[in-house]
Amino acid sequence: MPILIFGVWVDPSSPPPPPPPPPFLRNVNLLQSNAMDDNDDNKHRDGQIPPPFLDNSSPLSQEGVHAPDQEQHDERRFGRPVPVLEPTVLAYNDPWSIKKTLTKSDVNDLCRLMLKKTAVQEHILGEWEEERRRAVMETQQGVRVDVWDADTGTVHQVAFKRWKSSGSFVFTNNWVTQFVKRRGLKEGDKIGLRWDSQESRFCFCVLSWAPRC
Repeated sequence: MPILIFGVWVDPSSPPPPPPPPPFLRNVNLLQSNAMDDNDDNKHRDGQIPPPFLDNSSPLSQEGVHAPDQEQHDERRFGRPVPVLEPTVLAYNDPWSIKKTLTKSDVNDLCRLMLKKTAVQEHILGEWEEERRRAVMETQQGVRVDVWDADTGTVHQVAFKRWKSSGSFVFTNNWVTQFVKRRGLKEGDKIGLRWDSQESRFCFCVLSWAPRC
């Protein structure tokens, strides 16, 4: 039998009606519709690009347009390695092709600077013309060469020849007066040498000094 509850006749034997949806669900369609309308208005009003769509109609889905973050995400997703950019390191170009730590015989009364055969053949003789190479290799007196002191900006002349007994190459004659005494060279000092093809002369430099007492 129906009964009266708060002014409404209700049949207790019939199932209760479903509850009304929450307010935020009732308004969701309205909010979405308003948002799309606002985006369309803003797009034509101030020229802003609308948010990208989820289908292929989005401008960002066109071929050749990719975001860097998305590319890295795709690389990791499909198991492909992501390249890592290493900082570029500029290599130092050392001009001194021949280096030597002076020994006692290089600075004493023997009056010569001895250079290794392999170093001279690799870095010096390969840049010389045939006539000069033969003069060094086959004559006892060798050749006269200019040596530019890069530290002092001065040019000095010495004899350059090959010792047949050991096959090594030496600076002789003015080596002691023009370099050992003038520069105050001592045992343990480190020097650098190279051949300047443009000026056709040796270049000399003191790379480091041994401790002085």
